[in-house]
Amino acid sequence: MNRRGQEIAFGLLIVLALALSLTAGFAMAGVKNNIQSQSSDVAALTSDLEFNDGYILAQAKLFGRQLTLECPSCSEQQLRSLGQEFEVKHNLKLPGAGNFFAKLRNGEFIFKEQNSKYRLEIQDLFVQSEIGANKIVRNFNICFEFDSEGNFVKDC
Repeated sequence: MNRRGQEIAFGLLIVLALALSLTAGFAMAGVKNNIQSQSSDVAALTSDLEFNDGYILAQAKLFGRQLTLECPSCSEQQLRSLGQEFEVKHNLKLPGAGNFFAKLRNGEFIFKEQNSKYRLEIQDLFVQSEIGANKIVRNFNICFEFDSEGNFVKDC
């Protein structure tokens, strides 16, 4: 029998097994890094979306307070004018802030008194977050109640 031929084949088998193991290891490491990268993108998207949402809600409460204190019985034209002024003063032009300030600028909101409480309603709002090809959009409505001193009381 030819032992020398078997030793060469066995040696090549060990080298081939090592090469395949290293290749599989590098492939798994690459997949793990890719998953971590995608995970961090999703975390950044949701964090950005939460920030934009919180920013718009805070601005809406500030706007409702201003309307309650400055103009509890204004006409529609006066409300629209106050909305335009608020937009000029407070709009930071954040890329994901959606259409909130456009709604104020165009007078697309309702502000009315009910039982010594004031109600601010804004329909069909959105905020968004975008990183690369990934995009999240959140649609919502705002309905807040304020007391006569302009303090936020509750959601409607």
